[in-house]
Amino acid sequence: MSDEMTLEQALRNAIAAELAAAGFYVVLAESCSDPQAREFFELMADQERVHAERIREIGERLGAGELPDRPDTSVHSVETAVGWEGRSEITFRDAVELALGAENNAELTYETWAEQLQGDPASLFFALAADEARHALILQGVLDHSSLDELRATVTLEE
Repeated sequence: MSDEMTLEQALRNAIAAELAAAGFYVVLAESCSDPQAREFFELMADQERVHAERIREIGERLGAGELPDRPDTSVHSVETAVGWEGRSEITFRDAVELALGAENNAELTYETWAEQLQGDPASLFFALAADEARHALILQGVLDHSSLDELRATVTLEE
């Protein structure tokens, strides 16, 4: 990523990161054998898609110009997690912990991007970081309050 990030590039990066996160949650949802776990991850995917659309709309209100064709960084890793690829099954707890790590990473990434911007654009990215922190709290709550049976339920990942 360049030292000077434009609003347009930051928006393109964020939209792509949110859509990648939605895809991450869709894979987890489609791979869940437990209906409640599937529903939970589908809800998380929906929230990420809503974030992507909200970012686009706010960018328009901020007067952003045409967005670049592609992100300038590997946004796939912004709000997804490594460590589960290639595994045929993980527990629900493992899946939630992976998601928690992804949300924490997204919070830090958006804060970093916010620090490269000024004014309303910086405020937008600090707000996105706060959204990711709230997602992390939700995931931590799932870990803290799920029954042992729910946490042991196996999430089978499709190849």
